[in-house]
Amino acid sequence: MEGNRGSVAKYHVLIADDDPEIVSMLLDCFKEDVAPQLPGGCATYGAREGIEAIRIAKERLAEGTGIGLAIMDLLMPGKSGRETIDELLQLEPSPKIVVLSATAYFHAEWLKKMYGDKITIVAKPIRMKELANIAAATLLGKSTAGNYVQQLKGLPPLAP
Repeated sequence: MEGNRGSVAKYHVLIADDDPEIVSMLLDCFKEDVAPQLPGGCATYGAREGIEAIRIAKERLAEGTGIGLAIMDLLMPGKSGRETIDELLQLEPSPKIVVLSATAYFHAEWLKKMYGDKITIVAKPIRMKELANIAAATLLGKSTAGNYVQQLKGLPPLAP
């Protein structure tokens, strides 16, 4: 699935979700709401499974741009979101990662233990403007990765 590809863009974002409507919606969100916040422009790439996401990330590295931010669902066919995250974090340089998942609440503690501040967790559903602000801040280095409480506000506390 293609997005707004542009090798001259300063920021490169990978969106991986098995739902094509979500990928399309997020690609539009980046074009309309995130790119204007980023000096130097933003190129986006969409993937519907983990294997495709890894392929795109490696292609971007080979072309010298890499992926600055990966927005990942956890439940995808083929290679799971966790397996994809593990592989993305092995790349040099590795992208910043935002986990965007309907199951984020249930996996938050496990993800926090597994990845610490290497990822930010956002629960679906989320307003596109809010996600756009999180993504732009993360790309610009203004967001604190691992800030789970802020992104998960409004949800009941996790059981001990």
